[in-house]
Amino acid sequence: MDAWSVDGARGARSPEREKIAWLHHRFEAAADHDDERDRPAHVYEACLPAEQTKRQIAGDMLQRVFEGSASQLMLHALAGRKASREEIGELRRLLDEYERNRQ
Repeated sequence: MDAWSVDGARGARSPEREKIAWLHHRFEAAADHDDERDRPAHVYEACLPAEQTKRQIAGDMLQRVFEGSASQLMLHALAGRKASREEIGELRRLLDEYERNRQ
């Protein structure tokens, strides 16, 4: 005789049925907990736009590492690897645009 048939014979919830229900609940809770491990505990969202953050980090690095010298920053950035003609052209275009906007 199993707990389910004992419960039916008594007409009420038996201690055996209560124990099975409790174990079933604990098993489901453990299974739910395992699923949560696959999800991140916290979801972070940036409070500043990416461009603003990049500008702030670049400016800070320019001051701290290169003592405010943009030419030294550029020189060391380009010395780290070989830049393509397209990248150098893009840098020239950006510098020209920067000069036009400064005036």
